[in-house]
Amino acid sequence: MLLGFELYAWNARLAAAFHEVLGHTEVAVRNAIDIQLRQWNKQQSDNPRNPENFFTEEWLFQTAIPIRGLISDSVKKVRSSADRAMGYRPVTHTRKHAEITHDDVAAQLSFGTWNRLIPLPNSAPSTQHLLWNEAIQFAFPNIKNGHEGSRQVKSPLNVLHRLRNRVAHHEPLLHVEANCRVLDIARLTGYVDQDIADWIMAQQRVREIVRERPKPKTML
Repeated sequence: MLLGFELYAWNARLAAAFHEVLGHTEVAVRNAIDIQLRQWNKQQSDNPRNPENFFTEEWLFQTAIPIRGLISDSVKKVRSSADRAMGYRPVTHTRKHAEITHDDVAAQLSFGTWNRLIPLPNSAPSTQHLLWNEAIQFAFPNIKNGHEGSRQVKSPLNVLHRLRNRVAHHEPLLHVEANCRVLDIARLTGYVDQDIADWIMAQQRVREIVRERPKPKTML
């Protein structure tokens, strides 16, 4: 029974370490994609597939086709979340009465939303492929070009999204290949920026905690 308690406590420490490093990873990926979609959305003002003729960089407020169909439901939810977050600001908050901005809404989007924007390898041509080719691939300058590039990103992103959900729901991590997931984080963030990846790897505590996993006591 004692080992069970020790493993439970160890699992909590591992989850906390993953929560920290996955948070850094999500922010790195989010910011990189957001920068590219800002530029892309503004350029859609001259694209005949959009009935409107004016778009800004605020792609979460003025969303051009085809991204509109991918994120419209998510944006409605996160706009409500951003509104609630604004209401929770204390009176001493420097932005207590400030309007909701594009950055406020982007910060509310889930890891899964960013994952959905990346096309699945070998899938039929889709909206995700169009966005990848026109914008999102440039968020990952250290990958190969074309479909192989999307495969490089999608593989670790899918795995880390599932891991993030396990961590968020306090599920057991006893059979997670933790060191492999650290390598996935290094790969994915390295596609964005190697300096960012190096910084994240210097912050991570997962490998240390893996070495501390409790083991059954040997009977003499």
